Amino acid sequence: MTTQPAKPTPELVDDVAKEYIAIQEDLLQKQLALTKETEPARARLEELGKQLLAWCVDFGSAHEKKSKLLVGLSFEVMTTVSASSSLDQAAVELFMKACKAAGKTRVFGKIFERISYWRTRPEADQIARGTGVLTPALMVKLVKCSVVTTSAPRLAKVRPRKGTESAKAS
Repeated sequence: MTTQPAKPTPELVDDVAKEYIAIQEDLLQKQLALTKETEPARARLEELGKQLLAWCVDFGSAHEKKSKLLVGLSFEVMTTVSASSSLDQAAVELFMKACKAAGKTRVFGKIFERISYWRTRPEADQIARGTGVLTPALMVKLVKCSVVTTSAPRLAKVRPRKGTESAKAS
C-alpha cells in the first residue's frame, strides 16, 4: 500500500512557486545576455557562410548528384541542393480523362491509386515507360502530374581536406 504525499500548505506552494519564477527569470536573463554576447560572432558566421556558399555555387565543381565542391589548400566546402516531388491533383484528373478517352483506363489504375487524393504507385514508372503502353500525348499529360520543387542551395560541409595538416589536427 502506497501512502499519498501530504498536501502542501499554501505557504509552501508560494515558496516553491516563488523560487521557480526566480530561477526561470534568472535563466532568461542569462540567455538574453548570452544572446547579446554572441551576436557579433553569429553575424560574422552567417556572413562567412554566405560567402562560402556563393563561391561554392559559382566556382565549385560538380560533386555527386546534387552537390558542388570547392577545394582550398587545406579545407573544402560542399553545397547541396535538394528537391521534392509532389503530384498535381488537377493534372492527374486531366490525365485520367485523357486515358478514358483513349481507352486506357486500366493503365491509369495501374499507375495511380486514390486515397483521398491521387498518389503514384511504386511500380508506376516501369508501367508508364513500358513500350507502347502510353501514347506520346498521354505520356506528356502524365509528366505534367509530377511537380518538382527545388530548394535553394545550402552549405552542407566546411571541413579540413583529407591528408592535410588541418585534417590531422582535428
